[in-house]
Amino acid sequence: MFDTLIVAGTIVDGTGNPKYKADVGITNGKITAIGSLSGSQSKLTIDATQHVVSPGFIDMHTHSDVTLVDDPCGESKVYQGVTTEVTGNCSYSPFPSGIGGAAALKESLGQTLVSKVDWKWSSLDEWAEDLETEGISLNVAPQVGNAALRVAAGAKQDGEATADQLEIMKKLAVESVEQGAFSLSTGLSLAPSAYATTDE
Repeated sequence: MFDTLIVAGTIVDGTGNPKYKADVGITNGKITAIGSLSGSQSKLTIDATQHVVSPGFIDMHTHSDVTLVDDPCGESKVYQGVTTEVTGNCSYSPFPSGIGGAAALKESLGQTLVSKVDWKWSSLDEWAEDLETEGISLNVAPQVGNAALRVAAGAKQDGEATADQLEIMKKLAVESVEQGAFSLSTGLSLAPSAYATTDE
């Protein structure tokens, strides 16, 4: 017996194969069968006639870093089939806050990362804890932003970061990656990331 049976859907599996009609059986939160499952028993049956059944979509370029704190259900994305958000794009992430604190980071980046909530976190861990506490419905793949690192190190100026500022940025970048950042993002046309040299 399946926990959930999705019947008569059009399967688009993301592999590049042509779409096809099939049923999907789910047990303990995992897909355990795909094919003609008529006659199978399930606790819940979903009729997917005239609907597409597919893996969740990954939105690779979002600025929902803090709007997900406002709206942890992320309904505007979920209704489109998005199940994973990549955040921290264009060098803007809401962490780490560094020497200026969260208020300075929000002042510098808050026009892009718009939110009703106070920015009170100083690290990726604290930001992620806020998301988890609110009961987020999406998977999130955070990036640490170069602009955030510059602000956190006090390198908001139009020009190269000093050697001391670079050391702070390196330390904070490593901490962010250790806390789960998938990568570093840049936005070379956006201040203060635009002031970075190639070496930075």
